[in-house]
This record gives sequence, C-alpha cells and structure tokens, in this order.
Amino acid sequence: MINEIVQFIELLPAEVFSWKQSLQEGLYIKLQLDETGNPIKSEVQLYKAGKKESMTELLDWCLERQQYSEYSELFQKNRALDTAEKIFIYTASPFAIGFKKKVVNDKSLDKIQAGLNKYFQEARDLIDPKHDNQLKWTTRFEQFCKNQLFDWIQEIEEYRQMKKSTDLKTWIYLEGPTLTDFKQTHDKHLLSKVLQKSGISEILSKFPMDKKMFMAHQTAPFVENRKISRQEGKAIWQFFELQRRGVLPNPLPVFIDKRELNEKVVRLYNQSGERLSYSEIIKALFENYVRDLANYYLFFFVRRDIVDLDFVSSFKYQIEDMYLYKFFRT
Repeated sequence: MINEIVQFIELLPAEVFSWKQSLQEGLYIKLQLDETGNPIKSEVQLYKAGKKESMTELLDWCLERQQYSEYSELFQKNRALDTAEKIFIYTASPFAIGFKKKVVNDKSLDKIQAGLNKYFQEARDLIDPKHDNQLKWTTRFEQFCKNQLFDWIQEIEEYRQMKKSTDLKTWIYLEGPTLTDFKQTHDKHLLSKVLQKSGISEILSKFPMDKKMFMAHQTAPFVENRKISRQEGKAIWQFFELQRRGVLPNPLPVFIDKRELNEKVVRLYNQSGERLSYSEIIKALFENYVRDLANYYLFFFVRRDIVDLDFVSSFKYQIEDMYLYKFFRT
C-alpha cells in the first residue's frame, strides 16, 4: 500500500497540491521590519469566512504563505515547535508565527517568553545555514517577537477589537522572504516530522507504541509496521493532506499499470461542475480514455483514515444492442 501511495503522489502534477487551499479565519498581518528588527510597515485584515468576504490582495498573499508555514493538522500537537508552553503551535516557520489571543492573555510573560524561546530554537533548524538572507530574516523576526510583539500588537485596532475569549487566531507573516524561502523551510519541517523516531510514518501510526500499547494491533505477527524513508513519509503526508482537503474522491482508484489515469481521476473529480461519484469517474475513464480498466486499488476512507483497501484485477463493462423481451403473457 505504501508503494502505491508514494507512486501515486510522485506522478501528480505540482499544481494539484495547491488545490482547495482555504484561508483560515483570523487576523492577518503582513509585517515589514528594518535591519534592527523594528517594524516599518504593516498591513492588517480580519478575515471571517462566514461573512463571505472576498479575497483581497493581502489575503491572497497570506494564503500563499499559510500553506508553507502552518503546523499540519495531521501531526500531533505535542510535536509542534513550541513544546514548552504550547502557545505558538499553529505555525512552523522562521518567518511566521500564529497564536490565539485568549491563550496569550491567560499566560504570564515568563511563559510567553519561554514559548517564544522554544519556537525560534526549533525554527532556526529549518533555515539553510548557507543562506545569509534566511539567517538575517529569522534573526530580525525573532528579536521583534521577543522584544516588541505583544506591546506593538496592542496598538493595532483590529486586534484590540477582537474579544479576549475569541478562538480566532492571529497570523503574522514577515515581508522579505520569498515564497521559495517559505517552501524550503516548510519542506525541511515536513521531513523532520513525517516519521517517528523508530522510522514509522507519523500519519499511518499516530501513537507512541511504548506508551499506548492498547492501541497497537494485538494479533499482528510484528511489533512495528513497515519502516520507511523520510521522502516516502513526506509523500504519505501529502496523500492524506490532499484527502483532508477533499481533493481526492472516496473511494479513490489508484491505477498500477496505467498510472497516467491517476491524474485523470483527480482532474475529473475536481474540475467537473459537480463532484463525480466513483461510478461516474469510472464511466468517464471508460468512455473517454481506456476500454480496459484493470489493475487498480480502491482506497476507502472514513474521515482521515483508510478503512478498507480492495484490488481490482480486471474491470470490463460494455453493453450494446440491449433489448427487453416479454416472455410471459400477462
């Protein structure tokens, strides 16, 4: 199954991985700092999806960076960058930070400082040490967050108007790093999180086997399932991330011998006027692309988990010149 998932992901075009990205509700800030880490300029907008606000240029800019900076919902929160106080657990980037106002208000200054220290200690490991600009941006942003952030943000009208008990998050993105810089650090973050210490996929096995023994398979002839590489782990994460966002149909056919059909499956499901069912996808493939549909797996999902897997060795369906005859008198 792992091989099929990895091969499926590797052959999808890059554009698929940005499909159905949606901006989370919250306060968005685009921040420009000078060389000493002092704020020069900021752009601010509060976004609430329920009000059906149109996407502005600022929100589009933030959305591009959110996909390469947020801490994935597929990972356990106890492995976020801020493991000290769990305040800054919504981002995983040296160029961005996210938090909830109500959580910050409930924490002492010492705990906020401890959370920031831990966050940037982990975030610094994500930058390329040979990339001078990434180092400079991270240093300036870290200095700003530790020395000025929570005094500075009180001067922002939109932040003051947010209720102290709100669940809305505040997202701050640093201006300067390019989208490529965000993506490079994001890829490094993924590679560091997709596997547990034992080499087991973080997504396929979401518990430490030595601490939650009653969640482990009691009748399996092995203690651990298959160990994989970090690149394979990243592909598995991408697979489940696409499934979480609704980019993949359920059930999902994954072809083995005709792998170009996998792209067609994903495009048919996403680019038609309405979401096609499995039978409609198979019919479209049969009528437009290939008559012999064979050798494919069917992945069945319940929420974010694979609950069943079938292999279809051959599927041929064709009816021509069908008539109905009445054999009995009425």
